[in-house]
Amino acid sequence: MKFWWRLLIFWLILGLAIRLLFRFFYPDYATSPSLIDYALGVVNDLLAYVLLTGVIALITPNRRYWLYFAGFVCVAVTLIIVIAEIFFWFEFESRLDRLVFHYLAYPFEVAVFLEDQFFLSLFLVPFLLLCLALLALLKPPEPHAYWPKTRIGLVLCAVLVVFLGQP
Repeated sequence: MKFWWRLLIFWLILGLAIRLLFRFFYPDYATSPSLIDYALGVVNDLLAYVLLTGVIALITPNRRYWLYFAGFVCVAVTLIIVIAEIFFWFEFESRLDRLVFHYLAYPFEVAVFLEDQFFLSLFLVPFLLLCLALLALLKPPEPHAYWPKTRIGLVLCAVLVVFLGQP
């Protein structure tokens, strides 16, 4: 199985694990979510994955070290989202929302605040090692002749997701 499919499965498992974690450890989180709610969560995870991989595919040339770096970025972003989801829950008792992305307009202030409050620099090296270990488990992507077609497909899917999401 190709790296991008393994990463997709990893992405979906983590998304489902977060939903189940909040559901079972915080029963007040949602009033009895149904299977439809979980299915919509999987659809949202798929759309987010397409956007992430589409952007990375757009900027990644077909060279081994660049594809390895792109895989590392995808794994790191996946873990950052999971960690941010958990931190956001403990801070605001809700799932990630647009508020997080509004804060990203001020990256320096956010980084200083996170360092002051959570001492993120202590976790940077273990986080990077975890990303490298997960990347090794997922087997980083190799250059191949089909990369231009894969890239075009991922970018077109990302553009389609963006345009379908517009009102």
